[in-house]
Amino acid sequence: MGNVREFDSHRLTTYSHLMEWLQALSMRSSEVQQWLATIQSITSIRQDEINSSGLIQFLDQLDATDKVTKAQLLTIAEKGLVACQLTLRTERTTTYRPALQSAAFSSETIPQKILDTFTDAGIISCHKLMSFNYRLVRLKFTGMFGCGEIWVVFDENWQRFKPYQDYINAVDAIDFLYTVAADRFSAFSSKSPLNYYERYSLLGKNSSYKEWVVGKHPPSILLK
Repeated sequence: MGNVREFDSHRLTTYSHLMEWLQALSMRSSEVQQWLATIQSITSIRQDEINSSGLIQFLDQLDATDKVTKAQLLTIAEKGLVACQLTLRTERTTTYRPALQSAAFSSETIPQKILDTFTDAGIISCHKLMSFNYRLVRLKFTGMFGCGEIWVVFDENWQRFKPYQDYINAVDAIDFLYTVAADRFSAFSSKSPLNYYERYSLLGKNSSYKEWVVGKHPPSILLK
């Protein structure tokens, strides 16, 4: 009898441009006709995502002068987009390792409530991890003892990770987010990783990564 192949099913947390757009919108309450005009004017979000959210269908059922809050629309869109979520079926072969490809984003998309927390600090740069939409914001501040820089990290909903901590360089901030991602998705596999320091290779240019165990008492690990 051959080996039994084992599989796990995982519901993926999908990222929605529409939900991010709604959350960042300054308009908190307005008439139905104004919401419809605002949503229909969006050019940066795919039309099929807007259709799947059910926002247009919901607003079309109301009178043009009815008042609707942003919180109501967020609830409607979240329920509508559930149907777009994916389930990943994985074979238990290797431990999941998150990829840390990042991309810059404009500071103008940062919610105002987050900007208000950056007291006496200026934004230098903003990056997000493409796989999880975690954000890293690099700040420059001036205090009694001179100038300095810190990295602040947020999850996909612009929430600070607990316990709250700022990082003095990008390496520490990325290393923390790598650990968070690995822990969050650790159930994707049942076996231990073959490599233990692969995360640090992501900061270099060479995508080929290997580790060798040299000696036995205790073993030393060589990275390449």
